[in-house]
Parts: sequence; C-alpha cells; structure tokens
Amino acid sequence: MSANPLLIDAQAMHSANPKTFEVPDSWTLADIVIGDLVKVGVDGEDGWMGERFWVRVTGWDGKTGRGTITHKLTAAASVYWGVSDLVYFDRCNIMGTE
Repeated sequence: MSANPLLIDAQAMHSANPKTFEVPDSWTLADIVIGDLVKVGVDGEDGWMGERFWVRVTGWDGKTGRGTITHKLTAAASVYWGVSDLVYFDRCNIMGTE
C-alpha cells in the first residue's frame, strides 16, 4: 500500500512489464537519502495525461518518504500539486533516481 494512492506503484508496473518499464534496483532504493532526487508519477484520469516528475527528498519516516516537487507540473499531477508542494511516497512509487 502506497503512502500516496495517487502515485503509480512503479514496482508493480515493472513486475507487469519488466522489459519496458525499468525501475531502480533494491540497492539503489535503499540508498536514497535526504537531498536526492526521485522520480514519481501519476496516471492520467478524467481526460488528463499522466505525468512523471522529480521530487527532492526532504525526509523519511520509516518506509514513507517525503519531498518537494522541483518543477511546474503540467498534466494530471497539476490537479493535485504545484511546484515546491510536499509529496509523500513509498519506495515502491520511485521510478528513477538522480
């Protein structure tokens, strides 16, 4: 169960589509620290396109991370959040790291 049900479960997407939907490995996910960038996303709904976006990690509470959105959102995610808004996520939601 995700900390934020709006976010895509990237691990489930990878399990269903391992050749076309890549995610960070478990070692990379375990090494994420405050200050890192993680990519998360939402599916499109109600006519909106899905959107993936970067979040700067600001903390962890057990398995739940939190961070701020780093740029203006333009598609489905913009219905829920704006730049610098706080987003809660689990490691299963992480699609990429930087």
